[in-house]
Amino acid sequence: TGHYDVRDRCEGSSAREAIAVMPAEFSQWGLQFQYPENWSVDTDGQQDGPRTVSVHSPEGAFWSVTADRPEADSLTQDIVHAIRQEYDSCELEAIEHSIGTQRLSGFELNFYCLEFLVTAYVLHLRASGEQLVVLYQAESRDFERLEPVFDAISARLLKSQSLVE
Repeated sequence: TGHYDVRDRCEGSSAREAIAVMPAEFSQWGLQFQYPENWSVDTDGQQDGPRTVSVHSPEGAFWSVTADRPEADSLTQDIVHAIRQEYDSCELEAIEHSIGTQRLSGFELNFYCLEFLVTAYVLHLRASGEQLVVLYQAESRDFERLEPVFDAISARLLKSQSLVE
């Protein structure tokens, strides 16, 4: 199986088309999703506490999911706070984002990292008795092109949680 360049495959494509080109799969801790095979995966956490899985593109963009206990209501705020602490001039806007039939609430953040403008979505949902926070992050100039890939990864995660068809 050869590697593909996400930029070539996802320019103008829908999330459904992006799913079709994602042969790598993560399945651990009750979290399951597919991601592009040329992206790397990192994990952090244990079964009984917060668990984070992230997948990173070769260009530095990434998608991650953090799962925690149902009472961890501040998880979204904790992640937003950490980003705002790290980057001085961070713009924040509340958003609603649709993945299939599921509407996720959260925040869009825009900030500078070195000389690059970065866009991030921090999206929240409850599933399988847990809090899930999904984070999309990429340079702003790449975000629109990669958003269908981020959405496709999220759709697979939501499908594994029986939240979308």
